[in-house]
Amino acid sequence: MPKNHPGARRVDDRVVISGIIHVLKVGCRWCDCPKEYRPSTTICNRWPPKQFWVNLVEALAASDAVTKSTSIDSTYVKGIPLCSWRERGAKTLAIGSSRGGQTTKIHALTDVIERPFAFTLTRGDEADSPVAPRLLAGLKGARYLLADNGYDASSLRKHLRQCAIVPIIPGSSNRTQAGEDHGPVQVTPPSSRVSVCP
Repeated sequence: MPKNHPGARRVDDRVVISGIIHVLKVGCRWCDCPKEYRPSTTICNRWPPKQFWVNLVEALAASDAVTKSTSIDSTYVKGIPLCSWRERGAKTLAIGSSRGGQTTKIHALTDVIERPFAFTLTRGDEADSPVAPRLLAGLKGARYLLADNGYDASSLRKHLRQCAIVPIIPGSSNRTQAGEDHGPVQVTPPSSRVSVCP
């Protein structure tokens, strides 16, 4: 973490990251972040440059992920209503209407011990399966892909087989085409919980 910023005594990075995760999970405003995470201005402004977060994710992705058995899943993040999303350009900001309101969807790949090593953002109303090939484009060494039935699409299964990856995906209830890998495979979906270091 960069520590060359002048100012008052530095608040612990783990506390700040926990505060950021709280705001993203709850969907509250920065100023409503609980005081246990320190001043909201610190939580909001600790690492303002966008490139910091890109560099952080790239560093995690380069940390020797074990990708033989890879999981894919997505989750929603509510858009914080600080301004009109229509005026700012919803498509540019990856914000769209879903059952949860104005949301962004985070799609992620995790390795065998559930370490995330790749992700992408889309509008909240985008389906999972069309986004998967884009996320899987740089995947190397994968033998199996685990996913829930949101990824049950013939085109995705065909794409995986062409890449020599076995799809472990349960068939959706409305599937009409039978196949050897379309059955109701019971798979525990990748965890969507966020673990925060104590």
